[in-house]
Amino acid sequence: MIIHENHLDTPPNNLSAQVISRVDETKAGGNRARGLIAALGVVVLSACTTGETTPSAQNVTTQEAVEAFKNTCLASLPSFANFSTSAKNAGLQSVRNIGPLNNAHQLPGKRLFAGLATTPSGTACSLVVDSNDSPQAVGQALLSAARAATRGGSEKAYPSSFYNFAVHLPNGSLVTQDIREKKNGDRSIVFVTAPVTEEQIPALIFN
Repeated sequence: MIIHENHLDTPPNNLSAQVISRVDETKAGGNRARGLIAALGVVVLSACTTGETTPSAQNVTTQEAVEAFKNTCLASLPSFANFSTSAKNAGLQSVRNIGPLNNAHQLPGKRLFAGLATTPSGTACSLVVDSNDSPQAVGQALLSAARAATRGGSEKAYPSSFYNFAVHLPNGSLVTQDIREKKNGDRSIVFVTAPVTEEQIPALIFN
């Protein structure tokens, strides 16, 4: 599902309050699936303002997004212990933290960020990209990369009216994509967690 965001370049005054507000709106709205990962995504997209990058930064292609995802989040599974090294080797540069994302890195000159977030179920890695390509196509390419990196077992998809996809991968990691429509290219916020049990998933993706 694509969410329209017309205020992405307006820095929030209180990120925590904004997360609470968004989650409350969701509960009032009915059956949207929005759990902890969705709340993290709200903070991440709010923090990724023009203050986090230069005005000249360019949107990324699907291939650039896939390569960055493979060489950062997926390369450092299952614990993300070597995330910093992987990001550096992939050509990303360390930047100041973005909302809940620690150890944030940016692809130089591009609107692409990667970083780590802590959840009650463990660490999650997030990739945030702005692209002129179809966000659904970007998401499917990233999901294919995640499947290739964790092959060897069964997976389970969780239907959602909020996420473009939420899939429990063969290695136990959960991967999600949240799409936000922008004026100059759509934003994809992708999270992949350390391996979690099926019982841990509802808190991550549902109210």
